[in-house]
Amino acid sequence: MSAASAERYGIQFGTVVNAVEDLGMDPNGNEPIDDALQQTMDDEDTLVEFPPGTYFLKNDHAEGSLNNWGIRGLGDKPSDVRFVSESGASQFLIRTGGGNGILVENLTIDYGDDKEGSLGLLLKANDNLRVQDVEFAGFNPTSGNGAVDNLSPQIIDEGGTAIVDGLVRTGPTDITSHGHLGNDSNDGCVWLGEKHVGELIIRNSHIENTGTNAIYARRCTGDVKVENCLFKNNNQTSLRIGGSGCYVKGCDFVVDATETPDENGGELINPHGIIWETGPRGDKGGYIENCNFVYRNAPSKTAAAVWVDGSAGGMAIRNSRFELGADDIAAVRIDDPTDPRLGDTGARPWGVELDGVSVTGSSSGSNPAIQVDNRNGSVVRNSCLQLTGNRDGIALRNSDNSTVEDTNVNVSGQATIFGDSQVSTSNITSGDSCPAPSLSGEPTSSSDSSQTDSTDSGSTDSTDSTDSGSTDSTDSTDSVDSTDTDDSASTDAASTDSEKTPNTLTVYGTGTQTYYDFSATGAITGQSDNEPWDNIESGTVDAKIRSDGATDTYNFAGGLGSFGFDRGFAEVEVNGKRIDTETLTTSDDHPNTLQVVPNGESANYRVKVSGDIVDHPALGTSLSKYDSLDGGELEGWVTNNVDAVQFSGDVTDFEFVEGSATLYYNGEPVDPDALVAAGDEPSTHTLTVHGPSEDIGRVDYRITFDGSAEAVEASSNEVGDGVLEGSVWSGYVDSFEVEGTLGTAEKLTEGGTITVDGEEVDPETLGAASGDADETDDSGLPNTITVDGRNTKGVTGYTIAVSGELKKDTSTNDADAGESVDALEDRISSGNRVVGVVDEGVDIYRFSGDITTSDINGNASVNFDDN
Repeated sequence: MSAASAERYGIQFGTVVNAVEDLGMDPNGNEPIDDALQQTMDDEDTLVEFPPGTYFLKNDHAEGSLNNWGIRGLGDKPSDVRFVSESGASQFLIRTGGGNGILVENLTIDYGDDKEGSLGLLLKANDNLRVQDVEFAGFNPTSGNGAVDNLSPQIIDEGGTAIVDGLVRTGPTDITSHGHLGNDSNDGCVWLGEKHVGELIIRNSHIENTGTNAIYARRCTGDVKVENCLFKNNNQTSLRIGGSGCYVKGCDFVVDATETPDENGGELINPHGIIWETGPRGDKGGYIENCNFVYRNAPSKTAAAVWVDGSAGGMAIRNSRFELGADDIAAVRIDDPTDPRLGDTGARPWGVELDGVSVTGSSSGSNPAIQVDNRNGSVVRNSCLQLTGNRDGIALRNSDNSTVEDTNVNVSGQATIFGDSQVSTSNITSGDSCPAPSLSGEPTSSSDSSQTDSTDSGSTDSTDSTDSGSTDSTDSTDSVDSTDTDDSASTDAASTDSEKTPNTLTVYGTGTQTYYDFSATGAITGQSDNEPWDNIESGTVDAKIRSDGATDTYNFAGGLGSFGFDRGFAEVEVNGKRIDTETLTTSDDHPNTLQVVPNGESANYRVKVSGDIVDHPALGTSLSKYDSLDGGELEGWVTNNVDAVQFSGDVTDFEFVEGSATLYYNGEPVDPDALVAAGDEPSTHTLTVHGPSEDIGRVDYRITFDGSAEAVEASSNEVGDGVLEGSVWSGYVDSFEVEGTLGTAEKLTEGGTITVDGEEVDPETLGAASGDADETDDSGLPNTITVDGRNTKGVTGYTIAVSGELKKDTSTNDADAGESVDALEDRISSGNRVVGVVDEGVDIYRFSGDITTSDINGNASVNFDDN
């Protein structure tokens, strides 16, 4: 029978109902409980209690604001009450956009072992959000096979608090590389977006065997506090966290690649413990305290147990123990803030505090066990290192006014390395033994989840609730794409034609005989209103339409090219939105469009415009949680789907941070460099001279150029009239911005290397390497590849890779090609791989070695001349 009221964890419920007795829900998992559950959410002020059993939810359930509502299992343990959905379903079972007082307690969300689909909870609240003793069970697939983040607990008011206590996820996972490195990716366990501005406490939880970040919290400005948790064998990293108001206390981190489930797909790649970073926030503060890090066996791409990125300013690690049994893994790596890998430079001061840190084990490695770079005012105190392998101890580089005191360093290599740093030392010993980690085992919840009296006040805690704030609306960019689909997405795992060509394009006749053509980077299929004369072939359409109100409808995939009208004019809609056929835009306020079309690899890109950027409502997929949009600046990722935006003004900057993709500007393929109007200004290059890889002294250099130059990062240098001259030591660089033309390295002593715009170059051909020379020596490239689009209509995209070296031939010596050599620029990476596009012209490449990849998307012919 229903009870009048109850309180649990500081949340007041006006009504308590039994799911079976009062609401008639099926506890055997045969009949869906959706209608009854949704009614309680609509009513609010209700706690629904579930007797042991299995409960079938077919759909997701969303509320813009939900107040004083909860679900609670009545079993002795979470697995006694299981929530399931259809096989292969990929959805958030419950989604909220705000509210005060939401409880999910003592139950399991089970998505089975089908290796397709998973289930989650997307819970935004203003205050009083509690997730207590919840387990996520089942096989965790890749994103391409329907994975979703299990839990997103976000507080959208600064004064609000969420508590996640006793969370468990340990199931097998199909581990794959990060999204920007391959064609698929993993979703994590706990994910926080930019809307989280309050306080989140995660405690007494056990997360193991994730394919990516167990807890992802790099974007949010709110506090994230992690206490008394166990993290084991989580790929990439267990925690991405950092900044003021954040801490990790009393947690155990264990990595042993020999102890992963047999059911796993793939293997661990880079299981870091904590990546302390603040992304684009560039924040400082926060700490790690009383934690244990045990690395028994780990893959070689793992850099450190704790990796502090340059996007994080000053922070502290206190009273924590590291056991390194795996080689080439540092205990603590703290990067240079002027060169952040994962965001913007961290706020000053940059100094870090390591107090009471113990490092033990048999690990050998070329890098020190503790390494700190460009962190003035850093302190290492009361610490102890005892490593039996071949390894250096503590390294501080470019870190003046730092201190190492009351510390034992018992290693076979150098105890301390102070590179270009003023460091004071006192009471440094070398003969002591050091304390090893003491693991506490799997944590258990501090709460009493076995309470079954629905009228009981529960285990309230004065720290669990705070004053509520005003409500706010949901932000669709914080949730993954699958939350926007209806239940039909989960009813059939098979691929259909509509899934292969998900976009719809409709041409409307205007009463004038109109001949038109267009292309797409993916497949195009016609619909029932097409006529026999509408020609569709390999991603291109050549058709005609006349009658006023008549339609030609197509489905297509990938990027969309602009429309050509040989005669007449027609109206065009894409996915229900009328577009300008010249630019593909839907808005006069944002007259330009940009499509970023993946070409078989994931790509991370950044674009800036002089106006504003907005999402495109018709082309591509909606910008997701992996994309960051701020006014006229966008940083995004593409893997399988197209990103499309509209914007005002001009493109002022564009770069691929990682990977590459094909770009369409106003429907026309364009090279990244051509997006930015350079005018007659001379080209600018970043030239960097790197010191020797080992400490063998300094490198002296003298480099010529024609133009102007400015030192960006250089301590011993001289910028003369057309000459860069200086010295650089091991572990350091001299870097210059050169506007104009690079010449040659007249002097570069042994051990030094030079990069131009991030690519290592031959010192004798700097100008050619930076694109400033007109000719290069291709005598060592005897073979040719010709991509010929002259006899086709539409764009062909291609990816070609060789085992040797590859360069584009722009000399137009091919008599057959003549002046038809294609003017569109193509992107060559690593010297042996090109991702390009050809319109109605020809691209010719010279290469050595053998062809290893040849992927062609379009009608252009490809000819190989192997000499």
